[in-house]
Amino acid sequence: MAVIVVKPTQAQIDDFKNGPTWEVSPTVLHSQYRGDEYFLALRGSVDLDVEGQGLVHIQEGDLVLIQQGTKLDWLVHERFRKAYKYVAVI
Repeated sequence: MAVIVVKPTQAQIDDFKNGPTWEVSPTVLHSQYRGDEYFLALRGSVDLDVEGQGLVHIQEGDLVLIQQGTKLDWLVHERFRKAYKYVAVI
């Protein structure tokens, strides 16, 4: 279980253009992922405090994979917006 951050290709960016988005104001959120989540950071930056991995900094333009089973805290210091895809595991 981990968080992986890469710089996306243009094709990957285009793939997120018509998908759902999520936006949050400064806060701390506790999360546990029951499936894989892929997201593209659209605005702002955030730190993810990942159990067993430490702090991961996310900024506008990053493509992120949060693997199933990952536990983390979202440390949101400024308004943050992402486009996402969630792969649920049943």
